[in-house]
Amino acid sequence: MGWRSGLESLNPPLRLKKLNPPLRLKKLVETKLLNPLTLFGLFAVTAMLVCYAFEDRTRWFILGFAFACILGSVYGFLQGAWPFGVVEFIWGVVAFRRWWNGRGDLNRKSNG
Repeated sequence: MGWRSGLESLNPPLRLKKLNPPLRLKKLVETKLLNPLTLFGLFAVTAMLVCYAFEDRTRWFILGFAFACILGSVYGFLQGAWPFGVVEFIWGVVAFRRWWNGRGDLNRKSNG
C-alpha cells in the first residue's frame, strides 16, 4: 500500500492536480493535512532559510533571521518539541547578537 492509496482513502477524495495553487492549499487545510500550526512552522522555517541566504547583502537579513528563529522557537514549543524550541531560541539570541555587534562591520568592509 503506497502513499497514493492512503490519500485516495480520504473522505472526500483529495484531487489536487486540477486545482490552482491557492485552492490546493485551501484543500490541504480543509482535509487536515495542513493545520494552522503547521503553516506557521512552514512560514518560520522558510523565513529562516531566505534570511540566512541573504545575510551577506545587508545586516537587516541577520535581524530577520533572528526574528525567524524566534518564530521557529515558538513553533517548536507549541508543537510539543521543546528541545527544538530551546535550540531555535538560542539561535535567535546568537543571530541578534551578531546583528547588534556587527553594526559597523559592513561600513568597515566597504571602506577597507
